[in-house]
Amino acid sequence: MPTQEALRARYRATGRELKEILGPMPVRRFMARYWGRRPLVIRGGARRLESLLQGGFDRRDLERALDDSGAQELEAFDGLGRCAETDDGDGSISPNEVQAKLARGMNVVAEKLDDTRIAAFAAQLKTQVGHPGEVALFATLSPAGNGFPLHVDSSDAFFIQCEGRKRFRFSKERLVEAPRGTILFDDEGEVTSCQFDAEDHELELRVDVSQLREVVLEPGDILYSPAGVVHGTEASNGPTLNLNLLFYPASFSDLIGRLLSELSELSPKWRSGPAAPTTSALPSDVKRYIRERLDELSTWVDDARDADALWERAWRKAVADPGEAIRKSLAVDATPLHRVRKSERLRVTRRLPPVASASKSELHVFYGDRELHVSGEWVPFMRTLLAKKTFVAEAATTWSDTSRAHPWSTTREYLEALLHEGVLERCA
Repeated sequence: MPTQEALRARYRATGRELKEILGPMPVRRFMARYWGRRPLVIRGGARRLESLLQGGFDRRDLERALDDSGAQELEAFDGLGRCAETDDGDGSISPNEVQAKLARGMNVVAEKLDDTRIAAFAAQLKTQVGHPGEVALFATLSPAGNGFPLHVDSSDAFFIQCEGRKRFRFSKERLVEAPRGTILFDDEGEVTSCQFDAEDHELELRVDVSQLREVVLEPGDILYSPAGVVHGTEASNGPTLNLNLLFYPASFSDLIGRLLSELSELSPKWRSGPAAPTTSALPSDVKRYIRERLDELSTWVDDARDADALWERAWRKAVADPGEAIRKSLAVDATPLHRVRKSERLRVTRRLPPVASASKSELHVFYGDRELHVSGEWVPFMRTLLAKKTFVAEAATTWSDTSRAHPWSTTREYLEALLHEGVLERCA
């Protein structure tokens, strides 16, 4: 039986992470009934946790991640969700203060964990649910009898119980649709604070605490909680460790910004911007420039064929990019590569899963925040490559729509470029 350390060292994403989380529940049913709509408790067990994360995730993993994360990524909170009093005044602590804060009954939250295994796991989940926003990794340590008060968040989340037992209370439906930020409630269900500049209707929200559902999560259990669902926690024993995968929404302005960026690549007028105004008032030529671009956008949207192609490319680019923190954890080593041999076995990497947008004559492959554009005779080559789990390098010379094979020298250069970009990796 491989040790946990051995499983961690050889971790490889499977491409089936969402299915493995859900167990017997079909992915299609989860996406139709639960994702973004209502919470779901998924029972697991310690063995399932070790299988899911290929070695599990415990305090040793957290401590290793904290060594790389930096003190600014650690915060301590009391049971009311308030930051601890620290020298910086913002709750930030260093790794060597964690035990002392736990002893004082504080919760410790580690943000932006630098753990390659969990980052690859999160990136896979993001593409498998087709989520266009960023994903973040948090870990929470809570001493016995402590946790976080009732609140709603602006992100969907998978709360994975890794150590200890923790009680979760949560609403059966969303209290708020697309909340602007975190809203905290007291035990009577009244708003105590908002972590943003709240409007009156947000301060007047009320939670019917008698209708909250209560469950105790044990290692391997998972709670999926959409944005806007009320939830609160308390550690039954401690300290408990939770791994939290947060999926932040992509707003309409985020998506339209990606689309406008695509349009800027097509037109010099979109790239250049208006002439600099010479007065403090908005000049007529700037107004005219904006109206002209809006008219062009309206005309372009009416041209369904061109619009659909750019929309799809912008959307898939958003789905492929997990955000800066995840990309940093999964950064490809830029050291010089050895020449590819004909007999070598290669595979498409699953650290950051590629997402493709294809037409008959061209193929766009999005990988993190990168984009590869393929056209002509290399389109069938790239389509075949992305469909392969593993392959022998020399076999790639035959990936063509014609009977003519690609020269080995050209194929090798292509494969080496994909290795350098991180789209391919060598099989161990």
